[in-house]
Amino acid sequence: MTSDDMVNEALPRAAVKTEKRPVIAVLGGAGRLGRACVMAARARGAGVRILTRKALDEADGIVVVTGDATRREDVARTLKGADAVISVVGPVAGSPRDLSSRVSLELLHVARASGPRRVVLVSPAIAAAPNLGTGLRLKRALTKIFRRNAIADQITAEKILQATTLDWTIVRAVRLDDRSDGTIEIGSDLSVGAGDRVGRTALAHALVALALSNERVRQAVVARA
Repeated sequence: MTSDDMVNEALPRAAVKTEKRPVIAVLGGAGRLGRACVMAARARGAGVRILTRKALDEADGIVVVTGDATRREDVARTLKGADAVISVVGPVAGSPRDLSSRVSLELLHVARASGPRRVVLVSPAIAAAPNLGTGLRLKRALTKIFRRNAIADQITAEKILQATTLDWTIVRAVRLDDRSDGTIEIGSDLSVGAGDRVGRTALAHALVALALSNERVRQAVVARA
């Protein structure tokens, strides 16, 4: 053995550190906001697991789970290995009247049993935001009369999550549009007017930032531009 070999043998081996890439599950990842969340997560270097009813092609860092967000086994497959989950599931034509609350319930059961603890739920501001302008208060009142189940279901979905000890954040978003200026404001006491809008891309980046942090934990906030 040479002197160099003896020195090398005496030196402690350096520990190899591997940094785990965070993984975000997105329920409703095939919709316009869901796709924006996927792009925002990948831009931050996070892996993504998508639950969607549509068969989609997978890409680098993206795992697609084809299934139903109201089926516990499908939610469990999607959340496996995830560090956080963003739910942007919303009603479409033919959806059950209690879609939002059913999704929240299945998400709750899976997250409490096997994680992740960090949950970000998107909800329409008109359902439960406290500081609505006059026009939206009237619209909410009319919606409760003519589409009572829609409002009640969304409020129930929020309450299901709020009753847990998970690290949840509810984001009550105003109407979405395709603006690309990145402007967004988030706060628990923001007022909401009939003309308020927020861009999908800006909202998606805000949702991902919340999912990857401990900000606004156990708070319901409004998101507007």
